[in-house]
Amino acid sequence: CSATMLPEQITFELGDGCSITMKPDQITLKAGAATLQIGPANVTANVDVLAKGISLVNHLHTKVQPGFLLSGEPLGAGGIPGGGGVLP
Repeated sequence: CSATMLPEQITFELGDGCSITMKPDQITLKAGAATLQIGPANVTANVDVLAKGISLVNHLHTKVQPGFLLSGEPLGAGGIPGGGGVLP
């Protein structure tokens, strides 16, 4: 039985600026100026990502308290997190 050494990465290129690079723990897709990386702990992109037509960058939330604080769990009745009600 013999072992075969595989390359540390394989890149497929098509035209100018379009490629797929595969490493043991990461896949990188490039198309023009857009880059998408899929790794063991996360997925990153340098452009907006749409999921079922909803923008990751520009989507809005409902039932949150206005102000300067960071967002969190939606507020329920009386401003209580997870209260299940609707803010006045």
